[in-house]
Amino acid sequence: LENRRLLTMQEHREDQAPPPEYVVGIKPPPEIRPHSKELQQLYIEVLYTITNKVGASSGQFSHYQEDLYNYAQKAFNIPPDQHRRYLAIAGEEKPPIVVLNVVVLEAENLEAK
Repeated sequence: LENRRLLTMQEHREDQAPPPEYVVGIKPPPEIRPHSKELQQLYIEVLYTITNKVGASSGQFSHYQEDLYNYAQKAFNIPPDQHRRYLAIAGEEKPPIVVLNVVVLEAENLEAK
């Protein structure tokens, strides 16, 4: 009988939506938006990263580059004219210097110079 009563109470609670946060005294955190200058710099960094991607052959994944540009533009809510301007700025930056560190674990038949 007690278990049935508890189950009924639990089902009743599950049907009800939880109370709003302000009713129980929880204050929502203030919305933090980056300044427009920070947002601009971040967007240019994203475009730079898409343009100079490392680790993928350019031929195999080049068709995804335009999709990534469009996704970033929508995510940052950037108008097309500003997107083109920021893309030009990102393109003017020097490409990254790719360095490959290699550790030789074992070698045979090598001669010293």
